[in-house]
Order: sequence, then C-alpha cells, then structure tokens
Amino acid sequence: MEFTILKKNEFNEFSKNHKLGNFMQTIEWASLKEKYGWTPHYVGVKDEDKIIAGALLLSKKTPIGKNIFYSPRGLLIDYSNFELLSFFTKNLKRYVKKNKGIFLKIDPNIIYRVRSKNGDIIDSKTNDEPINNLRKLNYKFLGFTTYFETMQPRWTFKLLLDKSYEELKKEFEKSTRKNIEKAYKKGVKVKKGTIEDLERAFHLLDETGKRRGFINRSLSYCKNMVEFFKDNINVYIAYIDTTDYYNNMVEALKNEEKNLENIKYKMEKEIVGAKLRNQKKLAESQIKKYNSELEKAKKMMKKSKTIDIGILISVKSKDEYLSLFSGIDNNYRDFNPK
Repeated sequence: MEFTILKKNEFNEFSKNHKLGNFMQTIEWASLKEKYGWTPHYVGVKDEDKIIAGALLLSKKTPIGKNIFYSPRGLLIDYSNFELLSFFTKNLKRYVKKNKGIFLKIDPNIIYRVRSKNGDIIDSKTNDEPINNLRKLNYKFLGFTTYFETMQPRWTFKLLLDKSYEELKKEFEKSTRKNIEKAYKKGVKVKKGTIEDLERAFHLLDETGKRRGFINRSLSYCKNMVEFFKDNINVYIAYIDTTDYYNNMVEALKNEEKNLENIKYKMEKEIVGAKLRNQKKLAESQIKKYNSELEKAKKMMKKSKTIDIGILISVKSKDEYLSLFSGIDNNYRDFNPK
C-alpha cells in the first residue's frame, strides 16, 4: 500500500464510485470552500496503482499560524478494514503535521441506525464497528449529538422515490395530503429557478434563518454553489399564481353556493334534523371563507401575477437529492409553501 497525493480528476472519479461518496467529497465542494479561505488537499491510498481509500481534506490557518484540518463527510474508506484504516490514519497524521496542522476532524458518511419517520427503531442492530475501530486508532469520539452542535447534521430523513407520486402520496400523513391539496387550490406552484430567481427570492432564506435561529449563508455563497455544482444543484421556487388562485376560489365559491341551495331544498322537503342544520351551517361558513379568499386574491392580482413564497436549494449526491437550504415567507404560511 502507498499513501499518495491524488490528482483532482482521479479523486473525483474515486469519490463518485465509492459507497460513501457524497457531494462534500468532490472537487466542486473543494472549489466552493476555497473561495472562503479553505485550502483543499486530495489524499489517498493506492494498492497496485488502484485507489482503495481517499479523502478531501480542507485546511485553514488559525491566528497562531497553525492549520486546522477537516474532512467533510470523510474519510472514504472501508471502516471494517482495520489494517487499511490504520495505514491511512498513520499517514494522515504525518501529512497533517507536515502541513502545520494541529488536528484533523472527520465526520464519516456512515449509517449508525435506521429509524422510522416517527423515530421508532426499525432494526435494533447498530453499526458500532467504524466507531470502535476509529477509537482504537486514538480518534476522539465526540458522542451522539442531539441538536445542531456539529457542523453536519446527525439526523438525515430520507424518502425513497421508488414509487409513483400518487403511490407515495397515499403514504403521507393525512394532514400532509390535506395541506398539499390546499396549496394547489390556492394557486401555489413550484418551478426550477434560475440565478435571477435565486437573487429575487433569497430574502426568504435570510428571513427564515433569522426567524428560526439558523446560520445563514450569503447570497454570494449560494450563487457560487450554483456556479460550481452546475447540473447537480437545483433552486426550487414556490410561488402563488394569483390568477389561478382567484379562478380556483371563484369555482370553489360557486360549488359551495350550489351545495347550500341543495341543502336548503332538502330542508324544505324533509324533516330538519341536526345533520342538515350542521351541513347548512358548514356550507355558510365555507361561503364566507371563500368570499374572504376572493377579496384577498383580487388584491394579490393587482399586486403581481406571481408572488414568491418559498425557496429550496437541493444538491445531487450520487443517487439522492439533499435539501440544503430552505425558507418561506411567513406572511403566506397559510398557503403551505413547504
């Protein structure tokens, strides 16, 4: 085995095909971080000229003149192969020290345990081997975090897209399905955005971050991400088509008025019980609501044909898309832009 400095293209190819490969272990991510003061290092282990382990390391100089090293969602290695892990670690220590490093931080892209959407344990078996092997090599395990103490999230929620949208929707919570339908009726649509859309709707990210106490990335940072990741990143904009919103409310009002007429007709022909009285009360309430929505839609139409109410930035990482940043306009939260 041989520890070596890797060329950009060979590292990227290795990362792309490694089972732990992810968007943070790419030359695109390195290029982005380089613009913000980090220096990228591509290192690995070769056996008979074949790369068998690798990592993107990022270093940054501290005020005392020394460097900190960080491998975001690295290392890319078989953590069950203790001999390989030991060899790579020993050489990483030498490399970091040679480059005036004071420590190396890693947060491997490995699954420890799988849970259901409600947090229930699906499989009681835990993936302890990587942690145990790293501890044997004197890595300091900082423990299982419970909130946002770490640079990268401990918890990742995944939705398998192995079914049609209609099939997936059936598995959503009833309240989620209801909110989706409600958003459609209110003229909410989603489109893939451009740099111009990002510039216009960025304030939604900024305001959401401040409101919820998240760390905000700057507009220039997000634009640089789009520039470097190109086809592997998407900006989605949720917006209200005010004309559709108005037309949908007109249609809903007509239907509810017709429903009320039918109820009144039944009340003339039948013995009026609690059921009919409740139906009449509900229909009258809905008519009042739709009239209010119509007035709101009219004002919004005068303001603009479309109104941005949500933004999401998603990056492709091998066979999955990860939602990185999102924000909504709190003034339109009843439109369910999420």
